[in-house]
Amino acid sequence: MTVVGEREFIEKFASFFGLNINQVSMSSSLTDDLGFDSVMLLEVAVMLDDFSDSPIPDDLLASLESIADVYHYYVQFASRR
Repeated sequence: MTVVGEREFIEKFASFFGLNINQVSMSSSLTDDLGFDSVMLLEVAVMLDDFSDSPIPDDLLASLESIADVYHYYVQFASRR
């Protein structure tokens, strides 16, 4: 799998979740800035599960606070494929 850069990841993430691209940056907090609730955080987990082919550990899911955190997890697993 080809790893996409930060900007392309933000664009895909914003599109997937129906967010305005101008309101999303690597430092955006999933809950505080983007208003994600527990259901949306589970959707993030499902999206990331596709990259790792295994469930995300609960402690790791709880540590995903920003777009940067999600991106770094994505890069970690996408680069292994």
